[in-house]
Amino acid sequence: MFRLWLLLAGLCGLLASRPGFQNSLLQIVIPEKIQTNTNDSSEIEYEQISYIIPIDEKLYTVHLKQRYFLADNFMIYLYNQGSMNTYSSDIQTQCYYQGNIEGYPDSMVTLSTCSGLRGILQFENVSYGIEPLESAVEFQHVLYKLKNEDNDIAIFIDRSLKEQPMDDNIFISEKSEPAVPDLFPLYLEMHIVVDKTLFDYWGSDSMIVTNKVIEIVGLANSMFTQFKVTIVLSSLELWSDENKISTVGEADELLQKFLEWKQSYLNLRPHDIAYLLIYTDYPRYLGAVFPGTMCITRYSAGVALQCGPASCCDFRTCVLKDGAKCYKGLCCKDCQILQSGVECRPKAHPECDIAENCNGSSPECGPDITLINGLSCKNNKFICYDGDCHDLDARCESVFGKGSRNAPFACYEEIQSQSDRFGNCGRDRNNKYVFCGWRNLICGRLVCTYPTRKPFHQENGDVIYAFVRDSVCITVDYKLPRTVPDPLAVKNGSQCDIGRVCVNRECVESRIIKASAHVCSQQCSGHGVCDSRNKCHCSPGYKPPNCQIRSKGFSIFPEEDMGSIMERASGKTENTWLLGFLIALPILIVTTAIVLARKQLKKWFAKEEEFPSSESKSQESTQTQSSSN
Repeated sequence: MFRLWLLLAGLCGLLASRPGFQNSLLQIVIPEKIQTNTNDSSEIEYEQISYIIPIDEKLYTVHLKQRYFLADNFMIYLYNQGSMNTYSSDIQTQCYYQGNIEGYPDSMVTLSTCSGLRGILQFENVSYGIEPLESAVEFQHVLYKLKNEDNDIAIFIDRSLKEQPMDDNIFISEKSEPAVPDLFPLYLEMHIVVDKTLFDYWGSDSMIVTNKVIEIVGLANSMFTQFKVTIVLSSLELWSDENKISTVGEADELLQKFLEWKQSYLNLRPHDIAYLLIYTDYPRYLGAVFPGTMCITRYSAGVALQCGPASCCDFRTCVLKDGAKCYKGLCCKDCQILQSGVECRPKAHPECDIAENCNGSSPECGPDITLINGLSCKNNKFICYDGDCHDLDARCESVFGKGSRNAPFACYEEIQSQSDRFGNCGRDRNNKYVFCGWRNLICGRLVCTYPTRKPFHQENGDVIYAFVRDSVCITVDYKLPRTVPDPLAVKNGSQCDIGRVCVNRECVESRIIKASAHVCSQQCSGHGVCDSRNKCHCSPGYKPPNCQIRSKGFSIFPEEDMGSIMERASGKTENTWLLGFLIALPILIVTTAIVLARKQLKKWFAKEEEFPSSESKSQESTQTQSSSN
C-alpha cells in the first residue's frame, strides 16, 4: 500500500497541471484511426481501436480498449426550486477507452471518443492533454503539454482529530496472501455531488456537466487498472439551483459540513464512496479528507466506505468483531455462518431449477445452478431454460390479469412489424430498434390478449391496444433506462411455434436443445439428469458423479471448495479503507487538472482572436455538445 501511495503522490504534480500561455505548448493535430476489431454488425464484448497521433512532429500509435464504468441503473439528481428530480440519462457508455502508447510499456492513455478525442496521454516523464478543436472542419484537435505551475497549492488538507480521543493502533496486515481469482472482480460504487459554482462554470448544462464528471471517473479508473479495481459511477447529484451547504471557509470546515449533510440527506442509493466537487478561482488546496478514518462513520466525509452492520464489524478498524464469522451473505445470520445443508436459494421453478444450500464454511450461497436446458416441463408442453419453464399464457396472466393469454400470431405481426418501442427484437449497437423477421416475430416483445373492457393502467408505462381479427391485443412500454432489461422481452426457451423456441430473439428448433439434454443425461445411468454444468444431478438415493452407486442420503452435488475462495475474497475488507482514501487523491487531482486546462485554453483562444485576419473575421468559435438519443 505504501508503494501505491508513492505512485499517487508522484501523479500529483503531473495531473494537477495546465497548459501554459506560450503558443509553442499548443499543437493542432489530426488523429488518424487505423484499426478496430469490430464493425457495425459484429457483436463483441469490448471494442479495441488504435489511433496515430502526431506529437512534436513525431507519430505515435495509441492502442485502446473499451471500458465500462457506469452503473447499469446510473441515475442523475437535479434540483428545481428546491425540489429534487430524478431521471436516467441517455449517456453514451460505449465511447470510453483506456490503453497505452506503442513502444512505451509504462505509458497510460485515457480517452473519450463521444465527440472527437478527449483525455490524457501520459509518457513516463511527460503528459499531454487532447481535446477537439471547436468548430473545426476537419478532425482537428488541440494537443497541449500538461505543466504544473501551481506548486503552492496544497494537495489535500490533513484534518486532525485532536479533539476526539481515539485509538491510533490501527494495524494493516501486509502479509502475503494467495491472490483472489479474477472471478471476484473488485468494484467501488461512487456518488458524486457537483456544487452550484462548478455546475455554472461548466455551462449550467446537465449533459455537459455529466460528461465532464464521467471523464474524471474514467481518468481515475486508469490509475487503478493494475490493482484490478473498477470505480463505478453509480449516481450523480447536481446542485443546479443552489448549494445545499455553504462552500465558504477552510477545507476542513467544508469537509465537516459535507459530512453532516451527507449523514442526513445522502440516502439516494447504495454507494461506497461519496465526493463533493467544488470550484474556486484561487484554490489553496485540492481537497480535504480524514486520513486513516474512512471507516469511522462520523468522520467518513469525502470518502464513505460501508464496513458492514455494527453488530458484526468494528467501525474503527473495519474488521470483524471477536466471535463474528461474517457480516453479509445469504449464508450469514447474526454474524455467524449457517450450518451445512441450510437452504439459501430456493428453486425458481420446481421442475427446472435446483435449490442451493449453504456449505457450512462460506457466508456466500455459491453459484446458481439449474437443470440443463431442454428438459420437459408442465406435462411435456414446454422445455426448461435457464432454470424456468416459460409459459407465455401464464406470463400474460401475471402481467395483464386473469383471462389474458398469449396473443395470436396476427397480433404479433401487427405490433412487432412496426419496429418501435412497443414491438421490436431488441436494440443494435447504435441503440436503434431491431426489426423482427417474420419467423422471429414472437421472439421480440410479449403481446397478449386483453379480456376486459376496463382500460389497463400501468404506472410509469405506456399501453398500446390493437384490434386484430376479433382479438384485442395489448402490450406495454415501460419507461425504464436503456440499461435496464425490457420486462416484456420474450425470454429464451419460450415456445414460438410447434417444435420451436426462442433463443436470443430467434425462433429455433427445440429438438436440438432437447437432444443435447438427452445426450448429457445418458451419463447419469438413468437415475438423474444433467445440470447447467453438464454434471449429473442424481435422484434421491444415488451418488454422483454418474448416479450408479446407491446412498442413504438424498441428492447431492459434487463438492467444490468455494468456501476458501470466498473467505479470501471477504478477508480483504480490512484493507479496503486505505484504498478508498487513495482513490480520493486522483479524483481531486484530475478534477482540478481538467478545470485549469479548460480555463487556460479559453484564454488562449481569446488571445488568438485579438489578432485581426480575414479568416478570424469570417469564422466564429462555437461550442458543440454531443448527447446520445
